[in-house]
Amino acid sequence: QFQLPLKSSKLIGVDDLHNSEIVKKIRKDLDAVCEAINVELSLGRWIWKSGRVRQDRTIPWNIECINTATDNLQWTKDTPEIVAISPGLYEVSMGFFSDKDPNIQVLVNG
Repeated sequence: QFQLPLKSSKLIGVDDLHNSEIVKKIRKDLDAVCEAINVELSLGRWIWKSGRVRQDRTIPWNIECINTATDNLQWTKDTPEIVAISPGLYEVSMGFFSDKDPNIQVLVNG
């Protein structure tokens, strides 16, 4: 069994270390860092493959190509909304190719 010395020269086993307050704090801090990194590295890409607009002239996103944060970037097939759950700074870029002159709008906080 692996043991670590403490300041009091008392040895503590792995089972004791697993439940120690120090390890609990390290885990909590590490979870917070991982969550922040995941938010920074989140990426989503959706395609408007049908080329058709809905009756209300919105674009239905037909295909989800990639979504590294499905708990944050929420999408439903053939709907015009992609919802970001977590507040923050997001970069949005789009490209549209159509034989008609589309009117493109991005709705934020609405």
